Amino acid sequence: MTHRKIFILLTILFAAYVFASCAQPECTIPEDCNDHNICTNDACIEGTCAFTNNTDSCDDLDACTEGDTCSDGVCSGSPVDADRDTYVSDACGGDDCDDSNADVYPGATEICFDGVDNQCQGDAGYGEEDEEGCYLPPDHMVGTWEFLRDWWCEGGPVSQNIEIYAGGTCGAECTWTLTGIQFDLYYFGGIVHYTGAVDGNTMSGTMSNPDQTGCWDADKL
Repeated sequence: MTHRKIFILLTILFAAYVFASCAQPECTIPEDCNDHNICTNDACIEGTCAFTNNTDSCDDLDACTEGDTCSDGVCSGSPVDADRDTYVSDACGGDDCDDSNADVYPGATEICFDGVDNQCQGDAGYGEEDEEGCYLPPDHMVGTWEFLRDWWCEGGPVSQNIEIYAGGTCGAECTWTLTGIQFDLYYFGGIVHYTGAVDGNTMSGTMSNPDQTGCWDADKL
């Protein structure tokens, strides 16, 4: 190697040394390393930025997620379920048609007389606040009832057994149309509109026919 080449090489090495000696550090304080990611902890270590992931709470700015937390340097959350019925709001791509009511969701069972249609579109019964099944007699009313008319009532004493079936029908002498605890009792060609209450194995109430009011009692056999 000639002296000229040796001189050039030494010059290059010296220049590199001077450049390295004069180079500015990447950072001097942690703020120099701000990567604008809420899910990383920024630090300045010996002039070099260092970033470590955290698991802090965060906000991913998505209205359709909740419980947002940091994971692997990314902020994310779970789909919104405001009423906690395990179904995601249809406004956020789910199938819960009312995310404010835990009793309303796809495939829900109708809750009778709650003033709400508990199903969602596509379900059987959707669009009906109280479905047909709500007007069937409750279990404790199903069975044989003995209706007794007192002796002092017009027409004299009468004893009649009425069979109330789970399907909402009666035996040969009556037709059952139930709306809550109200029903029509057809007996011997006459019609009594009966509004009553059931307490254990007894039924008591009022009759619409003036000449039958207070005349009838019913006991479950």
